[in-house]
Amino acid sequence: MSPADYAIGSMPSDKLSQFVTANYQPMMYSHPYHISRLLKVDLTQRQVFELFDNPRFFVRINRWLVKGFGLNKDSILQFESGAERLLLCSWKSVELTMGSAGLVCCYRSFNKRLRQSEIAAITQDLGDDVVAHARQLRLKFEDLQVSREFTESSALAAAVQSAGRQVLANWLATRSRAFQRRFALRMVPGVLPAAKHDRRSVELFEAAAQSVLCEVTDGSDE
Repeated sequence: MSPADYAIGSMPSDKLSQFVTANYQPMMYSHPYHISRLLKVDLTQRQVFELFDNPRFFVRINRWLVKGFGLNKDSILQFESGAERLLLCSWKSVELTMGSAGLVCCYRSFNKRLRQSEIAAITQDLGDDVVAHARQLRLKFEDLQVSREFTESSALAAAVQSAGRQVLANWLATRSRAFQRRFALRMVPGVLPAAKHDRRSVELFEAAAQSVLCEVTDGSDE
């Protein structure tokens, strides 16, 4: 099943669930390089952190997915309007979106410095951690009895905003200080020219990167 098989915005819940299972599950267990190829979008560190720091990160990555399947603008808009129902009918989309974003983040941070075997071990660790955290987060979503206006819920927004950075910080805390520094140096502002992104995107990335950096290094420059 592909997005082109249905009008996404009006897709019934059972079809949405089938779509998520068919199109998200393969991503979760794929190498991040293949995820990027599927999306046909070269995700940057800044974009991943923006997703982690934005309550609507899942809407953006869903939009990239639709672009990756080559749909037209109208179909993308239909998908965006249906993304809310997609999320409500299938928590799997939350788990897999968080997992794939975490894997892409890890891969793009280290792919020029680590051997393939090391990359595989890291992405497995981070992927498992993100999925486990997402399952805990899912219970929080359900406790809040999320409505169609879930993006307006301050409690839900706070949970989503903190999820990605918390998982990343917890994972980094288990690594050596040298490893943390290598990661932090790759994630601090200035990875890409700011001109390619609007000011708000840059601010989101900088805040997220500095937050993680402080958590894993206690702000030390030694």
